[in-house]
Amino acid sequence: KRLTQLNELKRRQDQYNFLYVRDVAPRLQLLHHFGCLDLVDARPIVEKLQAEQILGNRFPAGRKPVSDRRVLQGLFFPCGMDPMEDTYESLLILSLVGGLDRIEKQACVDGILRLHLGRGAFRLDRKADQILMMGGPKDAFYAYESLRLLGGLNQVKDLNRWTFAMPGRLTS
Repeated sequence: KRLTQLNELKRRQDQYNFLYVRDVAPRLQLLHHFGCLDLVDARPIVEKLQAEQILGNRFPAGRKPVSDRRVLQGLFFPCGMDPMEDTYESLLILSLVGGLDRIEKQACVDGILRLHLGRGAFRLDRKADQILMMGGPKDAFYAYESLRLLGGLNQVKDLNRWTFAMPGRLTS
């Protein structure tokens, strides 16, 4: 049970909590690989992550404050660092435990595409909130996989032009 528990953590220097999701997804993937996901009580995981989706005026209590919540509308921000990675990890967990139908999928697709600059580049620069997403291949991967899990790849107008490598770092 502890292996798949979503833990609330608080750093000493911060006045907010964060929900650490990044170590739970690989554990669930391992359980899935060995056919043991039926041993996991999905209900508390789904309920906790469902409450992490930023919708309307709803912002998860105790999380890192954000001056303009509209920029994160539809996304997940449990760790308070990188909204694209947080969203991907949350969606991956929900997909593994059968909870994707409990979230607002279209709002999440819209949130991801709102940060899309084109050709698989994403950017969010909120220095006041200490959120900086530079839009490299990592963010393109998280966005692509998130959209795939949500069934939203068909809403990307330039998907055939996305790149997943750093410019100038291609080798032949």
